[in-house]
Amino acid sequence: MTIQSFRNAELDNVILEIGDQDEWKQLAAEMGLNKQMEFVQAAKSPLPYPYMNQSMQNIFATLCPTKIDFKEYSKTPMPLEVMRELAFCKSENYFSEIKIWYDDKTPDPIAVGTCTRYAATYYKTEEDKAKGSFYRESTGYDFTSREQAKDYVETMGLFYSDVYTQTNQYLIARWADELRPMDELKKLALERLQDKYVSEWNKAIKELQAKINTASETLNLFLIGEISEWDLRKNL
Repeated sequence: MTIQSFRNAELDNVILEIGDQDEWKQLAAEMGLNKQMEFVQAAKSPLPYPYMNQSMQNIFATLCPTKIDFKEYSKTPMPLEVMRELAFCKSENYFSEIKIWYDDKTPDPIAVGTCTRYAATYYKTEEDKAKGSFYRESTGYDFTSREQAKDYVETMGLFYSDVYTQTNQYLIARWADELRPMDELKKLALERLQDKYVSEWNKAIKELQAKINTASETLNLFLIGEISEWDLRKNL
C-alpha cells in the first residue's frame, strides 16, 4: 500500500510554535501581511494542505465519483497514516467536512477537506456606514466563519457590513496499491470520459441522422396539417 500525505511540511514549525491564533492574526494584520491572512482559519494554525483547483477536482471526481463522509467509509481499510492525518485535521479544526472520494471498482481513495470561506465587507468611516450599502469594500481575505471575518474588520478599526461566501476543497491524502502521477491520472480520466460521452454522442448522432432520413415525410405531415409546429420542433 502506497500512501501520500499532502500536508506542507514547511508549515510544521508554524503549527507547533503558534500557540495563540489571535496573536498570529493580530500581527499579520498589523504588518499588512495580506497573503498570510488568506491562510488564517478558525483553527489553531494556518491551513497546510493544497487547494484543489478546478482541474484537480474534475480529474479526481471523474476517477473517484463516489463521495462519502470519512466516518462512513468502508470500501477498503483506511491506513493508519491516513487516520493520523484525518485526526490531525479534526484536532486543528481545519474543515467543515471531510469526505473520502473513491471508485467502486478500483477505489484508489483520496481524502478531501471542505471549508466555507467568508470574505467581509466593511465601511471605512461612520459617515460611510450611514450611507448604507452604497459604499462598502471587500477586505479581500478569506475566513472560516462570519464571526472571524467580523473580528478581523473590527481589529483593523473598520466598521463591519456583511460577508459573502465561497466553498473551497483541499487535498489531504490519497492511498492505493500504486499511486499514479497526475499526468497519468489525467489520461485515465480522459479515457473514462471518452468511454462515457463519446458513446452518448454517437447515439445522439444516430438519432439525428434518423430524423434527417425521414425529414421529407415529417415536413410533409406538417404542411398538410397532420402534425403541429410544436410536434415538428419536438423532432429537432
